[in-house]
Amino acid sequence: MKIILFFFLILFLYCPISNSKEIDSNLNLQKAIEISLEKNPQLKIALAQVDIMKANVKDSKSNYYPRIETRIVIPFVARESGFFLDQLIWDFGRTSNLIKVAKAELESSKYSNDLSTQNIILITITSYFTVLTVQQNLISLEKKFEEQNLKLIKSKALLDLGRITHNDLVRSELDVANSKIELINAKNNLETSKLNLLNTMGLDQEFKFKIDESDEYELIEIDLDNSINSALEKRPDLKALGANQKAAEANFSISKKEFYPTFFGQTAYRFEGIDATTPAFIAGIGFRFPIFKGFSRFAKMDESRARLKQARLEIETSKTAIVSEIKELYSNIKVDEEKISLTKISKTSAEKNFELAQVRYKLGRASSIELSEADALYTSAKSDYLKSVYDYKIAVAKLKWAVGEINEYAF
Repeated sequence: MKIILFFFLILFLYCPISNSKEIDSNLNLQKAIEISLEKNPQLKIALAQVDIMKANVKDSKSNYYPRIETRIVIPFVARESGFFLDQLIWDFGRTSNLIKVAKAELESSKYSNDLSTQNIILITITSYFTVLTVQQNLISLEKKFEEQNLKLIKSKALLDLGRITHNDLVRSELDVANSKIELINAKNNLETSKLNLLNTMGLDQEFKFKIDESDEYELIEIDLDNSINSALEKRPDLKALGANQKAAEANFSISKKEFYPTFFGQTAYRFEGIDATTPAFIAGIGFRFPIFKGFSRFAKMDESRARLKQARLEIETSKTAIVSEIKELYSNIKVDEEKISLTKISKTSAEKNFELAQVRYKLGRASSIELSEADALYTSAKSDYLKSVYDYKIAVAKLKWAVGEINEYAF
């Protein structure tokens, strides 16, 4: 019995440790995107909007169905009580166009949901690589701070020997102070970037992930004309504007139908109170024709015409902006490709210099300050190289987003 109790105690103590490891796990980009798509609240809001538009479509179709109600009035004297049925017969396309409006708005909401999904993916990618960039910058500044501290120690020793002035010592102290300020800001920036990534992933917890620092990348071939054509065909925001134009066209048609009558049928079974003279059953067909509404129908038609014109102009303006955006992103990618080549050369050179400094230091031909300078220089060059790689990946993600081809498997 004691053995069984001991077993359950060990199992109870082990479970929290297991959950902690699950939280404090490696986080690669694919996993970050998956978490964002699962937990980000903005996507849930977008999905809720789609559900609202689906309900609107059902509501717009309800005019085709009969409306049945009962009315009972007490006392019955000279009062009308009974069961009543009204059925729309023909309204010259008002209802059919209302349904077109609702369907177009549903279509627009679906494209907006697609856009929200792509936005979350892009923001996750940007936030992820921002954390890596700031993290590398922090490492570089820590090396720089160590280097400045060693120089300050040397300056104090040289001042005691009378080989430098007090102004030189003050400069060294200022360098250390400035380096410390940079280090504090970098630590704060890292915490902020981690918080942004957590918010994007929809997680309310302390950041305990270890991010994959891989510097692997693949240069992509880009055809500018194909990218532009693809964007004009696939961009969900452009498709949403197209759906909005359909809704505006249907609304404009509705405003013109307001000048036509509405035909309807009515059936009622009425039971009477004392002195009531109404028949037990009536049925008939009628129509309503608005004669004058204070020019409101003309105003609505003018408004719907203007909104239709606005929708068309928004599409044309958006297309122009998309073309300009893709050209700019294409240019940025080419610049980032050059940065990778240049920073890679600098990193290789700084790495060789650091290796040489290590050899010289072991042989007693280099001071600890010279070794620290070489180490800081290499760390800074490596940080610049990794930043150029991360900037390139972000630029590629932005281009894929602009083309409408970004998805959870884009990287």
